[in-house]
Amino acid sequence: MSVKFYNSIEQAVTDIINKIDGDIRLGAPLGLGKPNAFINAMYQRISSMPERCLHIFSALSLTKPTASSDLEARFLQPFVERVFGDYPDLNYVTDLKNNKVPNNINVNEFFLKSGDWLNNPAAQQNYINSNYTHIARDMAANGVNVICQSIAVRDEADGTRRYSLSCNPDLSEDLLDLLQPRREAGEHIFAVGVINHKLPFMPNDAEVSADQFDMIIEDAAGTHTLFSTPNMKVTLSDYAIGLHASSLVQDGGTLQIGIGSLGDAIVHGLILRNKDNSTYQNIIKGLNHNLPLPKTLDLKPFVDGLYGCSEMFVNGFLKLIQADIIRRAVYPHTGLQKLLNSHKITETVSLDTLNALRQAELIQSPLTGEDVAFLTRFGIFNDDCTVEDGQLVLGDLRFEADLDDETALANIKEYCLGTQLQGGSIMHGGFFLGPADFYQTLRDMPDEKLNRINMSTIAFINQLYGDRHGDEALKRAQRVKASFINTCMMA
Repeated sequence: MSVKFYNSIEQAVTDIINKIDGDIRLGAPLGLGKPNAFINAMYQRISSMPERCLHIFSALSLTKPTASSDLEARFLQPFVERVFGDYPDLNYVTDLKNNKVPNNINVNEFFLKSGDWLNNPAAQQNYINSNYTHIARDMAANGVNVICQSIAVRDEADGTRRYSLSCNPDLSEDLLDLLQPRREAGEHIFAVGVINHKLPFMPNDAEVSADQFDMIIEDAAGTHTLFSTPNMKVTLSDYAIGLHASSLVQDGGTLQIGIGSLGDAIVHGLILRNKDNSTYQNIIKGLNHNLPLPKTLDLKPFVDGLYGCSEMFVNGFLKLIQADIIRRAVYPHTGLQKLLNSHKITETVSLDTLNALRQAELIQSPLTGEDVAFLTRFGIFNDDCTVEDGQLVLGDLRFEADLDDETALANIKEYCLGTQLQGGSIMHGGFFLGPADFYQTLRDMPDEKLNRINMSTIAFINQLYGDRHGDEALKRAQRVKASFINTCMMA
């Protein structure tokens, strides 16, 4: 795409309206990633143009809490001002709650918070029942022609600017792929990124180039306080359930948990298990009335650690990262991952690493250019190591790339070998939402740690099928001994 830069949301809205002849079908991420100021500007503009129509497709539209009485407002208002600051509410949500949405605008949500929309026929009748995994598909099927998203930026010392989908890489890239045939057929389709300087910059799969967008807008209205969620009270029953659940999580496995007090209780149980194991085991025995425990339980501290893989990267995962429980890194290469799973290699690089890779037929001898590219990609070789005419080259130094030659191996050990595997992820998430200190921790996190958190597409997170970031074999190798723990309703 050819990107155009704007410093005015209103001008961008004008250009979109002028270039799209028919209805504007606006798709926005769920939760935190909505560019509220842009959506409000489009909503207000179309509200004043009865000859035009706007269809909004989104989910989890976040609004500040409101009071139902004057007395309640006296208590609530100072809290709202302190926690939510200048966060702008979405006009379409306010109007939808008051049954004031103009006739030329439809609001379609893929997710409605339980109980929030009782006795609201418009919200209920325009609800689209779709699995989160398939929202990009269903947005495309509904003819979305404008995709908008809040994005983060990082300005580097060399003057370059990097862009990130930050909290919501979940849908945009897959949706753009689905819309590409319509774009190629000549239809006007716009991908709009609105910079919010308060969003944490997330690297890896969330990082995108500027030409991912048709428009990038840097307007002061786009930067505002991030919507934050409160930490809910954890009850005794939550703690009991969380402790029981934590005993089912296997060391060296994969973890998914949801938001809320029960998720927080599970995190507490896992941290207690790792930090004060004797107390933890006594509590588990007490909860089981000192009866013999099933052999399937895992009550020991974590040796290998856990890998987090969850559609929502909740605050609890960050606590587990800080407690060094979420630390089992996975790598985007099936063969390498299988060697790690079987403990034939570790993340510490040595000549034994090369031997194991060779036995698994992941590299050969003499090393080829493809082999060296693989080895440098994952930090097994240093970046400055290349191969030419069967020889390894480091600046002016050249020697044989033959792994059966003792002299060559000695040179490889001294000049080529890295120290630790690189490019691993200890956490994959599709979107995040949390309290203010969660966002601040991500903003302040050193790159070395932040690079191990990989916000990615929901297709990668929620499906085993192949997608842009990996095939089924890779995902199965990464997601061993998985525990998926959620609250659900029973009929």
